[in-house]
Amino acid sequence: MNTSTRRRSTLAAFLVTLAAIGLCSTQRVTAEQESPTESAKPKRTFAVYAKIILPKKTPAEGKHPVVESWIAKKLKKKGKTELRAVTDWIRLPGEGERARQVWSATYDGKRWGCPVVGSCHLGKGKKAGKLVADMGGWTPVFPEIKGATLNAEVGDRRIAVVEDGIAYVALYVGVRETKDGPASEPVSETGAP
Repeated sequence: MNTSTRRRSTLAAFLVTLAAIGLCSTQRVTAEQESPTESAKPKRTFAVYAKIILPKKTPAEGKHPVVESWIAKKLKKKGKTELRAVTDWIRLPGEGERARQVWSATYDGKRWGCPVVGSCHLGKGKKAGKLVADMGGWTPVFPEIKGATLNAEVGDRRIAVVEDGIAYVALYVGVRETKDGPASEPVSETGAP
């Protein structure tokens, strides 16, 4: 093989390499141009919703939150027939959000106990892959629901008991869609089962 043929093949290989690099960078630029559009789409995250239930008789008149049938069935199995929802479905603050008050501890204009604070986080260790709900307050001795776990699946639900049944908390995993991630204002929330 003479020198000029070798130079041509080297030059050809160099040009093919440049073309390949140019093609890759063109694809990367295209992807970068598309990413703002992608980021404008809502992001879906899991959200844990809670509804506080007291073992009190539901008033016959007036507007008040509803006790869903799945909650009533589970608590009826525990012998609880008089049930009163004192909150609607409330989204518990998640990862990166501060715990906040989820119930003022009043109903029908009367003080029942102490305000209730709640939050939710991803589990660690044995609870890895689960969503963990924590709620505290209720009475001056501050009983808690600490570490009530739910599967990280939309639709998972359970009932947590507050200290000897002074109250119950229905927990439900729903979806929260936001524009800029979990800490921004929701685009939509699916909280009620």
